Amino acid sequence: MVANHARKNVARGRHAVEALRSKEAAERVVFVPYPRPDLDGAAPCTDCHGVGLGDGFYEHPYETPTPGGAVALVVETFCGTCLGCGRAAHSGCRPDSHATYEEDEFVEDWDEEEPTEPDCHSCRGRTFSVTQGAGEETAASIEAHELLMARAAKLGFSEWDIRGAYAFGELDQMLGEGSQELATRSDTTVWLRMPCGCREAVSVTVRRDQLAESMGRS
Repeated sequence: MVANHARKNVARGRHAVEALRSKEAAERVVFVPYPRPDLDGAAPCTDCHGVGLGDGFYEHPYETPTPGGAVALVVETFCGTCLGCGRAAHSGCRPDSHATYEEDEFVEDWDEEEPTEPDCHSCRGRTFSVTQGAGEETAASIEAHELLMARAAKLGFSEWDIRGAYAFGELDQMLGEGSQELATRSDTTVWLRMPCGCREAVSVTVRRDQLAESMGRS
């Protein structure tokens, strides 16, 4: 009898998990499609193959479901290698196509080339903003960070010194050849493409289990 109860409890637990998975699969989410980067004949990034995006995406839950019944906004991540431009080398790509492009630089650089008023003052025609997040650490990223900090410690540099030099691409000069590459391998930063409200008209609501196909990731 005890064994029968145990089997029944296991069966109930399995059915509950299956029901939860089925409910989650049927939930509706919103994503905003964007055109692929214009490579203009340039060689594509070897990591994202010219798409400009990373493999993962994040969800931002809504406080209340949308009129279409969606419970979350799906946000894509930029490719960590090309940072969004889709190119193997940064030659001829628009600087505002990169996740790390600063808003003030965008205004200064493009005002002369685009003298007309932008359609949207929030994004100045970029149609998205960029939010920085932290991805998961891996054994490779942890090892790279430890090797990098060991080099820094020998030369008396702090982690803050390393971060500043990394941002300006100066680690090889500071710590020796290969240091910039180590920092890149240890970096778990992810860049999220947050759609601007001006892009709402083209947003798509789909079931969660149809998301990958709808996003062209199946």
